[in-house]
Order: sequence, then C-alpha cells, then structure tokens
Amino acid sequence: MQALEAEFGVKPGQTTPDGRFSVTDFRCPGSCGLAPVLVVDGELLGRETAASVIARIRALLAREGEPTPTEEASA
Repeated sequence: MQALEAEFGVKPGQTTPDGRFSVTDFRCPGSCGLAPVLVVDGELLGRETAASVIARIRALLAREGEPTPTEEASA
C-alpha cells in the first residue's frame, strides 16, 4: 500500500484525479496460500511484490495509451 501511494499518489479509498486508478483495502479474498494478494483490473494476483505490482499497473495504464499519474504530475 505504501509503495502504491508513493508511486501513484493515492491512498486506500482514493482514486487518481483522472479516475484511472483506485486503491481499495479488502480482507480475505479466500486465497491465503497466495498472500499477499491483490486484484488488478479484475484479475486476482498472488505472491506479488511492490515492484511487480507497480510494473503491472504501469503496463496496464500504458496500454490505454495515456500518461500515468506520475508522468502527468511531472509534465
């Protein structure tokens, strides 16, 4: 969560100003053996690291063909 906040500027319960990325904290999706887990664009991901999550999100946002929130802020 801290890495997502640092990278994209959003805390749990928030959405980026452009509406493209939200962070939501949730409890037990029933996949304890894969912890830590998260859902990115509807896909359940397990055993992820902060770096791999950020890379996945950046790739997803890049496929949409628009700058990521961090790129917009530095422009």
